[in-house]
Amino acid sequence: MNDREKHSILVFDEIFLRESVEVNTNSQILTYSDLVDFGADNMNTHNFGEKADHGLVFLFQSLGCSFSQPIGVFVSKGNVKGTVLAQLIIKAVMLLENVGAKVEGMVCDGAATNRKIWSEFGVSGQINNVKNYFIHPSDNKRKMYVLSDTPHLIKCVRNRLHDKKILKIGPDNNSVVSWYNYIDVHQIDKQQLGNKRVCPKITDRHLYLDTLSKMSVKLATQVLNY
Repeated sequence: MNDREKHSILVFDEIFLRESVEVNTNSQILTYSDLVDFGADNMNTHNFGEKADHGLVFLFQSLGCSFSQPIGVFVSKGNVKGTVLAQLIIKAVMLLENVGAKVEGMVCDGAATNRKIWSEFGVSGQINNVKNYFIHPSDNKRKMYVLSDTPHLIKCVRNRLHDKKILKIGPDNNSVVSWYNYIDVHQIDKQQLGNKRVCPKITDRHLYLDTLSKMSVKLATQVLNY
């Protein structure tokens, strides 16, 4: 990789896993898979050795090209605790920096554990106290930027608007967006024929959300695009 391609971000995310235990028969020493494991540095972590039901993945993503590479996978019982996650983030950044990467920031979703990490790193989204970085762990002259992934933000805005029906977008009480306006436009628009429709891609599934449609980024971006 050239110098430009070494500039990168650290991406991490958690997923749910089905509990199970498998025996690793290919190794010389009998070991087990799918048990809680955060690596040798965290052997004393709570729930170590129990059946895991969450997976945590760390990914290197170059900012100068499309190259990406998973660099670490950990399993846990429940969400990874904030202190452990902070340690794993710092270690991942340091390891990448040690092999020549320039980690400029990290990206994750807005899960409660991740918001806790933002707070511990001094990151704030308060109107009068916006701060989206902390001092880089490998160089106190650099900043480590913290970003929330765009698809998750889009879904959060759409879901909040759907659930609350009203979303305030300005300092005064008149600056609001109403979910009912979307419904009214759709009800009128779907009565039109052919190319007379203004929002031809919008369907009932965009506006009357169930559990699956609430998770759809495509539906969220389409409805907010109008």
